[in-house]
Amino acid sequence: MDVNIKQLAKEYSEYFEKISDMMEIMGLHLSQLRRLPQLFPNNDQLKSFMVEVFQIMFEFCTKARHVFVKASERTSKNHLRAITPVGLSTLIKLVWKPFKVQFGEIRTRLSEVMAKIEFEINLAEKEEAHAERIKAAQNRVVQTRRWQETEQFQKCWQSEVEDSEIEKIIKWLAPADVLSNHTTSVKLRYGSTGSWFLDCSEFQDWLKDDTSPLFWLHAIPGAGKTVLTSTVISYLKHEYQSSEVGLAYFFCDYKDPMKQDPSTVLRTLLNQLSTQNIAVFQNVQKFYKEQYKDDRVANLAPPSLDLVRSNFSQFLETSFQRVFIVIDAVDECHDRECILKAISAIGDSVEHIKILVSSREDPLINEEFKDFPNLKMRPIDVSGDIEIYVNATLNARIASKKLKVKDEELRMQISDTLVLKAEGM
Repeated sequence: MDVNIKQLAKEYSEYFEKISDMMEIMGLHLSQLRRLPQLFPNNDQLKSFMVEVFQIMFEFCTKARHVFVKASERTSKNHLRAITPVGLSTLIKLVWKPFKVQFGEIRTRLSEVMAKIEFEINLAEKEEAHAERIKAAQNRVVQTRRWQETEQFQKCWQSEVEDSEIEKIIKWLAPADVLSNHTTSVKLRYGSTGSWFLDCSEFQDWLKDDTSPLFWLHAIPGAGKTVLTSTVISYLKHEYQSSEVGLAYFFCDYKDPMKQDPSTVLRTLLNQLSTQNIAVFQNVQKFYKEQYKDDRVANLAPPSLDLVRSNFSQFLETSFQRVFIVIDAVDECHDRECILKAISAIGDSVEHIKILVSSREDPLINEEFKDFPNLKMRPIDVSGDIEIYVNATLNARIASKKLKVKDEELRMQISDTLVLKAEGM
């Protein structure tokens, strides 16, 4: 008899685990669905499928509640019988039927509707991609003209400056190679992931707000901040950068000591801006000549953090109409307080500047940037991106026969579990 009770207890425990798993899966689906009205506001088919999903979820919750209410009622009515092993065994068998018997059909319907939603999303994205290609072709004409003007401007001012002078300033500033970081991160981005941030109201409102120079993007380790930061850089480069709008960026890196130095951060940013605008270059060159009469001394000593920070606004005088600066993983600088103070000082002293900073959660950074717009990346924010990647990887492995999954419900269960257990990482 004890063996039977233990077996029933085991089944009872597994039953509740399955109920809990189902609730987690529904929560994940809801987090994915909440973005769809914003992404596809005019898709009536998706709206219909979403209503069906909500109805199925409501049905599951109602049925689950009924099971617990029924169990409570039976326990109260059969209290005396339930205290014996036989009574308890009978009661549990009456109330706790196998999960698949009670909820298997509901779960199957939910999986089927979510599969329809995924198919409809793919179809809608293809339709939008076609429209975007037409729009992109039109934008490409404008973009090409803009870049032609920028290149012409660059050639014009570079022709006025000797190559040796440019090399001298670059050598003096001693910038870090951050292009390699950006290129690597761009390759790591999958499809349209990260678009949720580019489209979110917090980021777009900040871009339009002339009173807020700083924006802080923060999250747990492994949330994808660096790839997202690279996505922002590409977005700003495509949408804003021109001969009148400057863009500079830096990737702090705990694996590279040079990219942990606050003075290197500012020197690299200044170097990028000086190669985009002749006025900035001339201001830097003038400062160089005033500070260092002896070139041999200058070659041995790049400008200090304080020197660049205190003159940053002067370097940008009479140059760009607007400047964007993006700094990733500022928490990986070895002197965090110095770089934070420098960023704040530049934000306060330079007009028409927008600085986006990403980092892990950090009390010191929070204190420094508490008065500025910020966004904390939550698991619910990136779950859609993780799902896109997981589904694409699963489909690729199934197509290449590296993974054999014939049951669509099982494939969706694998996907849901991976996304759920990722917890935003």
